[in-house]
Amino acid sequence: MRATLNRLAKIDLSLVTGEQIQRLWDSFRTQDYVFDDTTRDRSEVFLAQLFAPFSEHFILGDHVGYVSVYAISRLLNAYVHITIWGKITSHEIIESGNELLSYLFTEYDLNRVTAMIPVINKSGLRLATLFKFKYEGELRKMFLSYGEYYNVSMYGLLRNEFLGGKRA
Repeated sequence: MRATLNRLAKIDLSLVTGEQIQRLWDSFRTQDYVFDDTTRDRSEVFLAQLFAPFSEHFILGDHVGYVSVYAISRLLNAYVHITIWGKITSHEIIESGNELLSYLFTEYDLNRVTAMIPVINKSGLRLATLFKFKYEGELRKMFLSYGEYYNVSMYGLLRNEFLGGKRA
């Protein structure tokens, strides 16, 4: 059974136009927490991620955010990164997140989904806990922002935790 995507629009890279990619980049780059000092204002890094193998990308709602799922390894794991730049209600975030997780666990039969979040991204950390991701530790001084190094927190959600009725 395939999961339905209602609040997320999957980006079909074979159909996307240069104008659509530019709009996405222009929105994405307004979110400073997404970039470290080595990637800030580097559109080629964004494009490499967008066209990376074993990845899927989605527009959230009415172009209020972007979801990147990368390093997808069927039966094992995928990494997820959510960027929000527009106005969206908590209810819409919860529904969109549950829709995404249901899709990933169903489509790829994943055992887990992982999120790596710089500790300076407080809203990202709250979002991970909202979706019942479990804190699994930190990678020390892995994120460089404006000359200062920050830890990156690792969060994980197991298939049985999500499908077992423990949704946000």
